[in-house]
Amino acid sequence: TLLVILGLLFSTLTYLNRVTDIGPAPDEIEALTWLKDNLPGEGKVFSTPENSEYIRYIAQKEPLSSFKEPQENSDLRANILNSSYTSTTFPLLEENNISIIYFSPLMKQKYPPDQGLRLVLKNEKFKLVHSSGDAEVWMYKQSWPEGSS
Repeated sequence: TLLVILGLLFSTLTYLNRVTDIGPAPDEIEALTWLKDNLPGEGKVFSTPENSEYIRYIAQKEPLSSFKEPQENSDLRANILNSSYTSTTFPLLEENNISIIYFSPLMKQKYPPDQGLRLVLKNEKFKLVHSSGDAEVWMYKQSWPEGSS
């Protein structure tokens, strides 16, 4: 019986260590809940496919793509993430009705701040509207109204 109890204890501890890897972190939940409560429903949310279900269910917004996406969405996402030029990024966002960009902590680790989309976010057409820990919500506007900076 001692062996059974130790086995159950070990299994439970192993499971509890993995629970945090299964779903979004508290900072991500907070940022996505803020997105749901504070930004209008128009436009799609740009992020990576692993965030699409969280965006759909927690933020109640339409993500650009998901894991079950056609190749064209995969190419589009790669073009946006890797583009370091506003002349490339802005038309892609506008053509696809993308007005919100959600960066999860994992995305921030994967994509350096001085390359691709994270570099383009320094442009005045982007505005960091909310952050919680390493989770960020950005808005893209073709032009911002006076006094909204």
